[in-house]
This record gives sequence, C-alpha cells and structure tokens, in this order.
Amino acid sequence: MEGFGSKKQGVAYNHQGQQVGRPHVAIWAETETMLAADLGSGTDDVRADAGCFAGALARAARDEGAAFAIGAKRIAPLWWLLAGIADDDWHDATGMRNAQVAVTEHCPDWWPAATRLLSRRVRLDAGQVSADPRSGRRRTLHPAQRMLPFPGLAKADAIYADSFILTNLEVSTPGKAVAVEHWYRHRVTV
Repeated sequence: MEGFGSKKQGVAYNHQGQQVGRPHVAIWAETETMLAADLGSGTDDVRADAGCFAGALARAARDEGAAFAIGAKRIAPLWWLLAGIADDDWHDATGMRNAQVAVTEHCPDWWPAATRLLSRRVRLDAGQVSADPRSGRRRTLHPAQRMLPFPGLAKADAIYADSFILTNLEVSTPGKAVAVEHWYRHRVTV
C-alpha cells in the first residue's frame, strides 16, 4: 500500500480541483482480506461489471466527461439487439480463444444516446456447458438455447456464451471495438 494515493499512482484533479482516484482492489471474498490495491486516475474512465449495470451511472460518468464501459446484465432488450447483428459483423477478440466481438448502434433507451452495445460471444463445445440449469456458464447462453434440454443443446449448430458491455468509448471500427472489449476484460488484475 506504500504510495497509495500519490501522484505517481495516477491520481488526478477533477473539474472542481479535487484530487480524485479510481481504486482497484482485489479481495479474498471468503475472508474479506485485501490482497492487493492500486489507485488510478479518477478522471479518465469508468469500468464497471454487471453488478453496477445502471443508466444512471452511465449518465453520471458522461456528465463528468468520463468515458465508461459498463458490463450489462443479460436482459431481454439486449438479447433482441444481439439478434440484429449480422454474422459478418463479428470480429475475432484479442487474447481470448473462440471469442468474437461486434457492435450495434442501438442501446437501451434509458442510457445516454451516444452509448453503443458491445457484444462478445465465445463459441463453446457442448462439453463446456453443464447440464445443470443453475450453472454460471449456462446462464450466458442465449435464452432459446438455455431452455433446451441438454441432449438438444448438444446437437445445436453453434453454442455461444454471450456478454454485453455498454460504452461511450470509440468503437466505430472493428479494430477499435476489439480493443475496447480487450481493455474492458482486463479491468481487474489479481
């Protein structure tokens, strides 16, 4: 923790002249013991997982001039938007096997207008999916596949685990979208 909060750790000043930082803390959940911490600039960006999925957070980040990338819960409107992505709009992700990234210009209407939906799909073999409907991996499947009995799922042409990120970062080209997804995926280092 030495140097935590020092300028060389990336702390910056916001528009009100206040010193701000973005903590990155890794905690061992079972014992609530802090394992590591780092502090980055609090003026640059907001990266949040699906537990913070809220249009209000995105609007607050936008209003402060911060870029944001927020993991989205797998809700019906996002599955509908996913259906509108053509096969040739998917591009290989960086550093993740069998993963592809695509962008749709649409976003949920309760998010800032400049928000884009960044989707990642990872192609799975049937053996990578548990037959138990409570499994975490199974919850990442499209609802139509998630409802299939396991033998039916095993016969599917393609099985994808899907993730969604809502962002106002620059994702107008395939290369930029792939870079944002890679950056977002590395929001935590343990």
